[in-house]
Formats: sequence, structure tokens, C-alpha cells
Amino acid sequence: MGESVDNSLAIHLDTYYNASWGDSDGNHISVHTGGSGDNTQHEDSSIGRASLPVDLNDGSPHTMRVVYEPGLLEVHLDGVLVLSVPYDFTTGGIHVNSGAAVGGLDLIGGTSAYVGFTGGAGAARETKDILSWEFGTGSGPGTVFCTGDGSATSCPCGNASAPGEGCGNGSGAGAILSASGAASVSASSVVLSGRQLIPSQPGLYFQGNNAIASGAGIQFGDGLRCAGGGVIRLQVRFAATDGTSETSIDIALKGGVVAGDTKRYQCWYRDPSTSPCGTAFNLTNGYELTWGA
Repeated sequence: MGESVDNSLAIHLDTYYNASWGDSDGNHISVHTGGSGDNTQHEDSSIGRASLPVDLNDGSPHTMRVVYEPGLLEVHLDGVLVLSVPYDFTTGGIHVNSGAAVGGLDLIGGTSAYVGFTGGAGAARETKDILSWEFGTGSGPGTVFCTGDGSATSCPCGNASAPGEGCGNGSGAGAILSASGAASVSASSVVLSGRQLIPSQPGLYFQGNNAIASGAGIQFGDGLRCAGGGVIRLQVRFAATDGTSETSIDIALKGGVVAGDTKRYQCWYRDPSTSPCGTAFNLTNGYELTWGA
């Protein structure tokens, strides 16, 4: 056993069952931290874990995306949200096994930290290859426009929402479209993500050349149609039980994007039983990306 890494948070991809370390199975992801103290591989250090729908040890490449906003850390595997953990770098989180609070990290200058990788297999043997990776900060590679917050736009039946959201849906909130990755045609790493959708209902992610009505949108169903002109249907995804979904395709390739293009994106989704305006469908806010080489 090597030395522990103190003052750290680790996303643990575990492909081997170790009963002595408290593992739930031999195919799970677990988030471990000891706050500013020692971190360990034992599940007593876990603040969130999940068994997986795919086998990490199947010999195929897999894509993992970690998204952090103060108060919440999400882990996505192959385009699917598999783990959502209440956590804050400053205030910390809760250890799963004990239910005890664990503090946050002692960040460099209060705002910075190192990002890296490590691995081990003990007496067993495994090949662990990192084929590519990237790190990004901020609100994403593009810009939100055309929201249902009642300021620049008007929702169909007065179903305004909070700033930055689409028009209100049956959940009482408006759905949110965001993006992550690099808006680079060659990198092919942009992922479109929907939140506050209707659980278990389909949503269609689509691309348009234009921002309709100068970016204010027009009424359509329970929401606002914001992206238009040369529309390309990118992908249909069903929302998970927490109302989230995301694309799992090469957006630039599917959309026929070339460097220098500015494209607008949106997600149309079903709201069959709780639709506030009675049309049974709604849309997210609009999202604009200018693509580089």
C-alpha cells in the first residue's frame, strides 16, 4: 500500500472487488476525500458511489466527464449521468458509510488546485490508458440566449421561469441547456446537456443557423423556439429520473460544422401529463456556439 494523498478529492474508477476495503462490487465509481486530511481507497472515505450500467473492464474505450459547481459534483460515463454528489470544495460533504461530515479542501491561495491521475492494481494486472483529456473552467464554451424569465421574452401561458431557464414546465421550473468541452471542430469534445427536463421523457437536441426573432424566440408549444434556419436534428435522448440528459455524439460532425461557424442549439422535450399550457411539449433556453478549428 502506498502513501495516502492528503488534502485531496479522487474520482475512483474501481474494477476489482476488495471486500476488505468495503467495496460494493467490482465495477463502480466512488468519490473519495478526507478533507484536508488523509484520503484513502477504503469506502469509508467515499462521499458518493454508484454501480455502473457498463463494464469498465470490457476492453473498450470509455469517456468520463466530471462537472463541478459549488455544492454539486457530477460524474458522467459515456454520455450518461451516473453519480451526483452534494459537495463543495469549501464546506465539504458527507461520508456515505458513517453519515459524518467531512470538511473541504485547503486550496492553493483559496482558489486553485492540481489536477492529475494515478492508478494501481496490486498483485493483479490491468492496462489503464488515458487516450485524451482536457480541463475547462467557467460557464462553458458558449452563450445562453432566449430564456423564459419574463424579461426579453414572453412565454405562451404566462409560465415564466427563473433567469437563464426555458419557459416553465410541469415540474415548476424551466429546462436548462448548457454545454461543456471545447468548441473546436478538430477536438470534437462538445457535449450538450439538459437539466430540469421531464423525467423519463424524450428530448430532441437540434442545431440551427439563426437566432429566431433576434434571439428573443417565438412561442412554440409551452416554450420558445429560439434556434432556426437550416435546422439539423442532432440526437434524441431520454431524460433520467432526475430530469437530466446529454448528447453522446460528435456534435460538429453531425451538424456539418466548419471552423468559423456560429450555430444555435436547443432541446425540444415532451411534457405529456403536467404541461402548464396543455400542448404536451416545451423547449429549453437557446445556446450559441462559435466554432474554432
